[in-house]
Formats: sequence, structure tokens, C-alpha cells
Amino acid sequence: MRHPGDLLFSLPVFGAVGLLVLNDNWLKRHYGSVWTGKLSDLSGVFLFPLAALSVLEGARWVFRRQPWEATGPEINCAVIVTIVGFAAVKLVPAVSDTYAAVIGGIRWVAKQAIGGGVYSTIQIAKDPTDILVFPILLASRALARSARL
Repeated sequence: MRHPGDLLFSLPVFGAVGLLVLNDNWLKRHYGSVWTGKLSDLSGVFLFPLAALSVLEGARWVFRRQPWEATGPEINCAVIVTIVGFAAVKLVPAVSDTYAAVIGGIRWVAKQAIGGGVYSTIQIAKDPTDILVFPILLASRALARSARL
């Protein structure tokens, strides 16, 4: 039986989160290269549509909307939004700068909640080859679709 948000509770998702945390907190610091950047992109692009669909399902469940499960077209939409959003952040300087400032603000608020910190934007590598990670979205889509069965 499915539950809202359970798309995030699978071995591939745990693996992607583990890889993202290890990569961003250790590998980049000790072995930073184009490959560590690609690992972060790969993990984030894989996770984003699953997280978005989980938020959608959770909201429907909270507001008692039936059925709360994501539909096939919604899964496809989450993948397309991921492609368009990621490509825009990587390829359009104004979008990249805005994204960096917004994420920096979110991180600042989180730091304030746990004891303080200064505001800073995040660094975004504007590398057009980063869109080469898009095939991982086939795995995200397959995982989301298989959960519907």
C-alpha cells in the first residue's frame, strides 16, 4: 500500500541522497573536479522530480483530495519542469543569479534557526555540459511510475 511521499523511501533515493551528501561535504573539498560537480548534478536532477511529486501527493493527502497519487501526466510534467528549470539555471545567467540568491536566502534562514550565520549566495558552475545528466530522469520517471502499480 502506498503512502504520500513514499517515493522518497527507496534504495535508489537513499543512494542518491547519500552520494549528494558525501560529494558536497567531502569529495568536492578533497577531490574537487568537473566530476564531483557532475555527481551533484546527477543526484539533484534524479531527486528533484521525486521530491516535487512527493510534495504534491502530501498536499493532496493533507487536503483530503482523492485520489492523492500522482498521475502519469503529472510524473511527465515533473520531469519536464526539472529539465527546463535545470537548463535555465545552468544556461541563463539571470536565472542562475536569481537561483543562487534565493537558495542563499533559504540557507541563511536555516542557519538563523540553528544559531546564526551570514548570508551568502551559492556558487553555480555555469557549464552547458551539465545537461548531459538528463538521461537520469528516465530512472526518476521509471521509479515514480512503478510506484503507481
